[in-house]
Amino acid sequence: MHLGLPTSPEGFSMPRGIHPRKRVSPEERFWVKVNKTHTCWFWTGGGGRYGAFRIDTELTKVPHRFAYELLIGPIPEGLVLDHLCHNTRCVNPKHLQPITQAENNKRANSVAKTMIHCKRGHPYTLFNTYFKDGRRHCRLCRAERQRRYSQEALARTLSLIGS
Repeated sequence: MHLGLPTSPEGFSMPRGIHPRKRVSPEERFWVKVNKTHTCWFWTGGGGRYGAFRIDTELTKVPHRFAYELLIGPIPEGLVLDHLCHNTRCVNPKHLQPITQAENNKRANSVAKTMIHCKRGHPYTLFNTYFKDGRRHCRLCRAERQRRYSQEALARTLSLIGS
């Protein structure tokens, strides 16, 4: 007997307003989170410096590794992927090169020494640069972080007082 209820793919009646979820492949979900420009393909999904992509409930990968393996093939054993464009959120396999970790470290150090701006575009000048633990840091970025932290702390305090 049919009661006019939608049915699942298996033929079971389902309550009104509930419809079976379409299964989307990891590849389809991945490309929705990539913004392709004329140079880099930017990962816009979540994650930290390199991003993170959950393939299924058990497996999460760094997006650039997923893209490389999807479009090029497996990463050779013992090698890591170097971003030739120096953009850690880029997933364009043409910008990725398998190299040893030692070579990757050497390249990263040489790039860091030649950078003239911080990651937010502030110039590394005599007055805008400080050193901590042997690394360069941007004073403007630090001031922005401190200002943001102070504003958030004030908002938290005011919300406690108001409640």
